Amino acid sequence: MNIQTTKVFEEIENNIDNYRMISCRGGSRSGKSFNICIWLVVYALRNTGKTISIVRKNFPSLKGSIMRDFIEVLDMFGKYNPDDMKKQEMYYELNGNIIQFINAEDEQKLRGRKHDICFINEANEISFNEYTQLSIRTTEKLIIDYNPSDIDSWIYEEEDKDTCYWFKTTFLDNPFLEQAVKDEILSLKEKDDNLYRVFTLGERGIARSLVFNKYTEETEIPPQAKLLGYGMDFGYTDPNTLVSIYKMGEHLYFKELIYESNLTISDLIYRMTQLEMDRTDTIWADSSQPAAIEEIRRNGFNIKPTKKTTIEYGLQLLKRHYIHIVSSPNIVKEFNSYKYKTDKDGKILGVPEDKNNHSIDALRYCVEMELNPKKINRGKYALI
Repeated sequence: MNIQTTKVFEEIENNIDNYRMISCRGGSRSGKSFNICIWLVVYALRNTGKTISIVRKNFPSLKGSIMRDFIEVLDMFGKYNPDDMKKQEMYYELNGNIIQFINAEDEQKLRGRKHDICFINEANEISFNEYTQLSIRTTEKLIIDYNPSDIDSWIYEEEDKDTCYWFKTTFLDNPFLEQAVKDEILSLKEKDDNLYRVFTLGERGIARSLVFNKYTEETEIPPQAKLLGYGMDFGYTDPNTLVSIYKMGEHLYFKELIYESNLTISDLIYRMTQLEMDRTDTIWADSSQPAAIEEIRRNGFNIKPTKKTTIEYGLQLLKRHYIHIVSSPNIVKEFNSYKYKTDKDGKILGVPEDKNNHSIDALRYCVEMELNPKKINRGKYALI
């Protein structure tokens, strides 16, 4: 069959016989996952009686990304039959083989199933212990893919072993990529140094103390920018914050509206009333304060709790845009002092300190909820 592949397929095909593990390290949209799925289908068509496991950290990501890619590849080969997909048991039958889909959060499945071939998608999402449970139950070959965003990872140690073959790809290795997506990936050079290094160049993330390294200060919001919404973070000794977020293309504009300590919820509502906000506009607030949210809602504001995400997820969404801070000295101060944690030896870790982040948390809530890929559409954002 005339199935078009990329460097990823070729590297696996040429090296799989000589190594226990193949590691596909790369930037965004380099075709890693899709071409690994192509190789797995080819393997299944060449063999019979095999068990192939496709693993991702959690079920929503498994079902919404790699499982969908695998079905698309099956369809390309003319091999997809909905009756062969056992949704309850999460496996597909192909040429006498079982292709099972496993989320790594289900410990029983990690401990209870053996695999001839195991593919771990976005492997840096899983822990070393979860990887070990999968590895010791794999009789033939392991394949992983990942974006090297972590400063330190168990993956780098595995790649140093003689039993592992690793290679790097970038979006330039994917000839089927739309120009608009290429432009977006290239634009990271002007948005964030570390995201550019990881997602554009496919290189390992580097340690640095400040979370944000690029933003501009403005005196006004452009008239063409549209209100995305508001973000709110609660405090008392720490400041209560309310931030407005505007969007114009790939540009985000942040303006502080409230930044004040020692406010009761009644005080906060009074300050909000003075702002003469359109009460139909959405305010995304810290979900850990349901009573405060309900009291503000009963006073006529369209306030909603954020849904659970990781801090790093929200920061990546922020840093994929050109950031502008509009006449907001407290936000500027936070951006200049918001740092990653360090260990006792001064080594920089990949988790931000929980301080100097009151406005940053507020604007992050709004961006996470309004600009998440599921809300917009699958594939529009290349890096998540």
